[in-house]
Amino acid sequence: MTGAGTAATRTEASSMNTKAPHFTLWACAAGIVAAGLGVAAGELAAALLSPSLSPVSAVGSVVIDGMPAPVKDWAIGLFGTADKVAFLVSMAVVIAVAAAAAGMIDDVCDPAQTRKYVIAALEMLSSKRDSNPPKKHGNLPL
Repeated sequence: MTGAGTAATRTEASSMNTKAPHFTLWACAAGIVAAGLGVAAGELAAALLSPSLSPVSAVGSVVIDGMPAPVKDWAIGLFGTADKVAFLVSMAVVIAVAAAAAGMIDDVCDPAQTRKYVIAALEMLSSKRDSNPPKKHGNLPL
């Protein structure tokens, strides 16, 4: 494209660089709700079949078994008898943050707006330059 159409498109695209915050918050909330429903469904299935099949306790066991002994001892010393509660809360926080990030990544733009988002992303990349350090040596003689 050339001419005035290009300038108008660039102006439109630059105004599309950022999404409205409420859309991003809804996407994060949708990710958290989806992850919560998934965990709840897994826990419900485990309760109906066998409590030892709980996905939360299974993941927790794998993480705890993979931790170095000094880290386990530090956590027990820091939290005392509430170490399992602290671990479960920290797992819930990690799951919520990962789910919010997944919700943001999965946010879908309106098909009519796709061109504007692609142009905005390419314009953002247009100012990027390769910044490799200069060569200190040439090819080795063979």
